[in-house]
Amino acid sequence: PQQHYDWGLRALKAVLRLGGVLVHSYLKDKLNNSITHTPEEVLANESEIIIKSLRVNTLSKLTFDDVKLFNGLINDIFPGVAIREIQYEELKPAILEAIKELGLQVIESQIAKILQLYEAMNQRMGVILVGPSGSG
Repeated sequence: PQQHYDWGLRALKAVLRLGGVLVHSYLKDKLNNSITHTPEEVLANESEIIIKSLRVNTLSKLTFDDVKLFNGLINDIFPGVAIREIQYEELKPAILEAIKELGLQVIESQIAKILQLYEAMNQRMGVILVGPSGSG
């Protein structure tokens, strides 16, 4: 008998977990700033949160060509909603400093991959890097 079947639910769980973290952060910011939003603004913010969660959990698994297709799908599903990256206010400057200390060239797509790896390591028990050495 089959002991385990995933049904893709692990990926869904990761999306929902990160979505919950982002919603919590959004609500905390909203309470701290005592800002009131219109229903349209709340819907836009919720859509942005879903998009961020989907992107964080999906982009690291896609090829560059598939990223374009994925972003097109997101734009079709959420028309008019801005796609904003999660800001890493402490990590990104540290990455840039390490790159400069090592005498390497700063490449934005490589920084994006480093941040994707960071997110994957925060969400998963195991992470595998696939590809030739130095491929990023």
